[in-house]
Amino acid sequence: MSASGNVYPRLDDAAADELMRNHASLEIKAIAALAATSHPRVSWYETATSRISENQLHELRLVILDIARSEGYPVPTPRRYAGFDQRVGPELLRRMNILPADASHPGVWMFISLVLLPDVAVWRWAADRHRDRFTGRQHRDTFRRLWSRAYAVGEHAAAQLLEDEFTGIMERTSIAGDPRVAKAVAAAHLSAVAKEPPVSRTDLLREAMKRIRRMSVVVHFPALDGAQLQRLLEEVYRDTLEAVGSRAQSS
Repeated sequence: MSASGNVYPRLDDAAADELMRNHASLEIKAIAALAATSHPRVSWYETATSRISENQLHELRLVILDIARSEGYPVPTPRRYAGFDQRVGPELLRRMNILPADASHPGVWMFISLVLLPDVAVWRWAADRHRDRFTGRQHRDTFRRLWSRAYAVGEHAAAQLLEDEFTGIMERTSIAGDPRVAKAVAAAHLSAVAKEPPVSRTDLLREAMKRIRRMSVVVHFPALDGAQLQRLLEEVYRDTLEAVGSRAQSS
């Protein structure tokens, strides 16, 4: 992602609370009619020179809305939400071109979830309109969580990992905090999954993460170069596959 990326409008807490109250009793169609590319209460990253335009925001809305429609929007379709998440994360990463410093501000994601795409955010969670889904919390906000995942593991892995697998990687700050390490773990995991292990994908990740956590006590992963990190994680997954395979044969 370019170091000269875009910055996005930020919504303040009071405006976000007001919008959530206004949306609380509305159906998705009515919320869609309120979607906008601007809001009178926004602010911007003070020293940034490249603000996203309203035309670009409109284009972003159309792209994400098209994905939602292909996954069942506006009718709640829980079985297709995983597909929506896998497609939207990489799309946000590619199209937003947002500065990471700007992406760390909750107000940006409040704007995305409550002003630009409020109907899609409500649809994604069906009847669950918990405040955390709209207020920029990193692992809970509708769109911030998807962008963060794609930023951490890369577009390719973000389009393939399942919800529980993302959680297993992202909840480990020693891994998710360094995108290079997170990408390497995700790549090693997907490579192992392709070998059709004798346990579920999520169980495989859980077992591998136990080994990675133990190893992180004595090995500082960020200090390894790419080749060293790849070899180490390949070894971890090779040992994990052997261990789960042995258990499967003896059971």
